[in-house]
Amino acid sequence: MKLLRHGPSGAEKPGLMHTDGTIRDLSGIVSDIGWDTLSDAGLAAIRAVDAASQTVLLRAEVGKGAETLRPGQVVEVEIAAPSGQHQRLPASALARNQGVTIAFVQVASDDKGATFDVRPVRVVSQGGDSVMVDGIKAGERVAIKGVSGLKAMLTGVGKE
Repeated sequence: MKLLRHGPSGAEKPGLMHTDGTIRDLSGIVSDIGWDTLSDAGLAAIRAVDAASQTVLLRAEVGKGAETLRPGQVVEVEIAAPSGQHQRLPASALARNQGVTIAFVQVASDDKGATFDVRPVRVVSQGGDSVMVDGIKAGERVAIKGVSGLKAMLTGVGKE
């Protein structure tokens, strides 16, 4: 097994190459391949995911509603983070620049348009088309459309 990044340049995703050459997307498990992914705990998390179903076997103690469950039953759960610490954003609101995950936060707006600051964020969890991030405060306005254009302006693409 080899860890790698795959996908279009600038929008790479973490992945795993099996011995048969097939690539498995790991973006639902880890946000990127960094030192935390290469730690014993990070590698254990990757090994724990069933490749075919993209699921993890988890044992939990259930109090309320336990009488409605059957032994061996498959359930889908979301582990809630403490409220107020993280913000949920559409995955389209994030971009990567020089190895850092960023979001564009609106700091001003007038009749000529809006002004955005670049804010580094840390992806806490990802599921479906949304992500939970650290680094954005409740109530802050974040660009969710036109992010690729903002990134192009940030990196100077198209300047003469």
